Amino acid sequence: MKRLNYADTKCLKRKIPFYNFNNLAIVGGTRYVIKTSAEYSCMRYRDIEFGNCTASDYCRLECAFLRFLAVFFDSVPEEECTIIKYEPKWVVRQKDSPELCLRLHENGIDRSVHGITVSKCDAIVKEFVISSFRYNSFIQILFPHTKIIISPTDHMDLFLEFPKEGPLISRVNLTLRQDEDNRLILVGDDETILWKDTKEDTGTVLLS
Repeated sequence: MKRLNYADTKCLKRKIPFYNFNNLAIVGGTRYVIKTSAEYSCMRYRDIEFGNCTASDYCRLECAFLRFLAVFFDSVPEEECTIIKYEPKWVVRQKDSPELCLRLHENGIDRSVHGITVSKCDAIVKEFVISSFRYNSFIQILFPHTKIIISPTDHMDLFLEFPKEGPLISRVNLTLRQDEDNRLILVGDDETILWKDTKEDTGTVLLS
């Protein structure tokens, strides 16, 4: 695990000119969003507390995103990724992400560290995604050489940002198709549905 200071992350961000990291916005690039299908679209982590969903239902949905990321990461031709934060703390509530906090503590990662570079298979990547879904971390996962940015949010979605349209869309579609228990859809930046399980009658023309 490599720690990055402010200067390191600033240099890294300059290599990804299609994205404005200050405003969290694409500039001339392309954005796709992995979302939950309509049946699960209202499910958030906080809904467990309010009784709107069960913990087991939420965990099944969370696992669908984690399965997607595991397969998608395998298709990215980089062995490492960099995780950066856009809020001062890596973790807001330590009690809600104890395993993640322990890993950060063991590796000397505090709020003075602005980024970490790890193997894309490192368990800490999964822990950060889970923490982000639970409104407890605010991070982005970068693949600097292929210039892919992955941003998980507490709205239970994943923003995928990259320089221009190309083979990435086919890679995302293929990844989604491999999950038999598919609860996810692919949406364009204009909210147009680009892919969802064709077993459902959507009336939408889907990209192949």
